[in-house]
Amino acid sequence: MDLHVVVQPALVQEVVGDVIAADAKGNARKVSAGDQLNKDEILITVNHSSVTILLNGQATVVDQNCITCFSNASPDSESSVDLVQFPIEGEINADLSLLDEVSFDADNIAAIQQAILD
Repeated sequence: MDLHVVVQPALVQEVVGDVIAADAKGNARKVSAGDQLNKDEILITVNHSSVTILLNGQATVVDQNCITCFSNASPDSESSVDLVQFPIEGEINADLSLLDEVSFDADNIAAIQQAILD
């Protein structure tokens, strides 16, 4: 598991394949180069995809089949955020044509969070 401290907003530098960002309210979107990532979002890199995120001037690559989220590095600091990667054993597949019709509810987000902790 890799940790990177984020002082400035995270910026998507490059996307290969399909990458999804989902916020705490369950709103999901396809990620594109140039997008800014919010600290309440999780990233899902599906099979055969990757994303390069620019953090404090340093590029970080998130490979396929990975869940990535942001967490506070310190409870005393709102501006310091860690980027945490959780590679998944197996393949993550998604039909992005359904993305506009679907949102994650609180139960879906809780299930993703529990899968990360397990």
